Amino acid sequence: MDHKPALIFDVNETLLDLDHLAPLFNRLFGSPHVLREWFAQLVLYAQSLTLNHHSLPFGVLGCEVLKMVAATHGKTLPAGASYDLQRAIATLPVWPEVPQALARLKAAGFSLYTLTNNSAEVLHAQLDAAAIAHHFTACFSVDELAAAFKPAPVVYRAVEQRLGLAGSALCLVACHHWDILGARSAGWQGAMLLRAGNAPLGVGPQPQFVAHDLAQLADQLISHVATPT
Repeated sequence: MDHKPALIFDVNETLLDLDHLAPLFNRLFGSPHVLREWFAQLVLYAQSLTLNHHSLPFGVLGCEVLKMVAATHGKTLPAGASYDLQRAIATLPVWPEVPQALARLKAAGFSLYTLTNNSAEVLHAQLDAAAIAHHFTACFSVDELAAAFKPAPVVYRAVEQRLGLAGSALCLVACHHWDILGARSAGWQGAMLLRAGNAPLGVGPQPQFVAHDLAQLADQLISHVATPT
């Protein structure tokens, strides 16, 4: 196979280490595990708002979900908690293997893009802080594409229109199966990274590639396109 799909990367947790937020949640709630509860609720309410045709910035929603989770835990957030959360998200560290793996994929002839629910401002701050922005041909935020969050079909269609490519020519790289499900349902290929706390769902559309990290996925993709069909 010599056709190289354009690789569209999710950002939060796929390229950047979300567990960097754990100390903040430990300080606010007395447990770092509340991070996972907050993130799950953030994804849930992002999808609920999209289904009901409401739109707001992902960062604003994240802060509101933080307040909601605090209320369910009987906690009063200190002044500045929302600011601390937004600042920490904008400076999430890159996973150690990511820079070299991106460089390898780019050198192998793949076109690299990002697609995130984050605002464009936060997205560019994240990629600059992680020093990986130069690997990507373009970086897409849902707030520039559609009044919806992933995994709404309109988001993936908007990327196709921006790139002038059919869904079959695109491959989403993500560690969240709900994102993979959305992309695969739109006709894209899918590649899933098994970051800690994430696993494939055994029903619905499945990713064509599964790897423990981006270095392993790069091996798979480079080998796959080099294999004659």
